[in-house]
Amino acid sequence: VVITVQAGLLFRSFASLLDTDPGFRADHLLTLQMTAPEHLTGEEARRAFYEQWFARVSALPGVEAVGGTTRIPLGSGNVTTSVRAEGNTDAPAALPEVEFRRGSPDYFRAMGMRIVRGRGFLASDRPTDPPLVVINESMARLVFGTGDPVGRRLQTGLDPAAPWSTVAGVVGDVHHTSLEDAPPPELYVNMLNNPPNSPFIAV
Repeated sequence: VVITVQAGLLFRSFASLLDTDPGFRADHLLTLQMTAPEHLTGEEARRAFYEQWFARVSALPGVEAVGGTTRIPLGSGNVTTSVRAEGNTDAPAALPEVEFRRGSPDYFRAMGMRIVRGRGFLASDRPTDPPLVVINESMARLVFGTGDPVGRRLQTGLDPAAPWSTVAGVVGDVHHTSLEDAPPPELYVNMLNNPPNSPFIAV
């Protein structure tokens, strides 16, 4: 009887996980991690390399979108940062902590992640432009309450002299750690503004 009850509970938990919306589409999705060639030591060289690589893969038959990130859902660790919304005068210790990620233009589309307000990053966004961020729904509620976060400004980190970034859009919540845990508040910056050496790629 005990074994039967435990098996029933396990099956019910498994069925519940299958019904959980992960926040992205796993069907028809290929993910991999790549490393930029060692001779590409500067940001501009790595940026040009990734832009050309994305363009070439996007041109392959059957490919709908290609994007890159530093933290792939259900497949990598997490990094956090403090955030301060413009007008928030809390002490640094009281500032909310959110998960920090980088995403390239078309990353959200490649992953099937919903843009619920505003927009994601665009190929026309350049490093010399005023910095933009994309936040998820959980962070929008945490930091901005019921107000519209698009167009609002915030700082990342604890340096009061850090540059201000403008919220370009809000993306749907994604289960990054596990399907059992609630999606945490998350912030994305444009991956191509500070290109990493070994990004994850979504095709």
